[in-house]
Amino acid sequence: MAPPRLSVAPNDIQNIYPLAQRVPLGPAGHIHYGGTLGPGDAGHFWFYIPTNDPGTVLISLEGGPAAIRLQDESSKLLIRATGKGVGHELPAWSAGIYHVFITPVRPAQVRFICEGWPREGLGHGAGPLIPWNFWYYPFNPASGRKGNFDSAAIQKSAMEKFDRAFLPDQLGAAWNWEKNNHVRPKAEGWEGHCDMASFASVYFEDPRANVTVRGVRFA
Repeated sequence: MAPPRLSVAPNDIQNIYPLAQRVPLGPAGHIHYGGTLGPGDAGHFWFYIPTNDPGTVLISLEGGPAAIRLQDESSKLLIRATGKGVGHELPAWSAGIYHVFITPVRPAQVRFICEGWPREGLGHGAGPLIPWNFWYYPFNPASGRKGNFDSAAIQKSAMEKFDRAFLPDQLGAAWNWEKNNHVRPKAEGWEGHCDMASFASVYFEDPRANVTVRGVRFA
């Protein structure tokens, strides 16, 4: 099932849940252990886990089912199963070499899936951090002009709204500063404030909805 998505801006989407990243171990082809056979004529494979972050080892076989035995570097048995593949959860601080014995011999492939979740607070019970959705304010005033959408007009409207709420004695100050310091007709279409906005969405508390300041409502 695809992860849920929320609209960030007219030109973008954002996954609010991070996706697992598959990290291939070793070369693109099958990972053989020197072409030798293990005990009982088993195929002997090895792989290296390069991180101490927890994750899932997935071992998949080509051909029919076989007996699979997974051991760590000290020869401790981690899992024994029969089939065309098997998965095993590795806890934190599990970096190192692992050995797989497959009987009868089958070509094998190993993947390690590590999922990273930034947390809203401290401790294991903290929920995942969901960054805000935000418009990135491009530096090129022509960026995003499609049909009735005009990024420059959106920026100016938002900054004028900020001035009315927080700088009533300096109306136009925010937009003038932005125009004089950041807006450039020759800026690339992707250039904008997304870097600082993304930092803010992680460092600061979520903005409160439905707040009115000096008669200006922020939804």
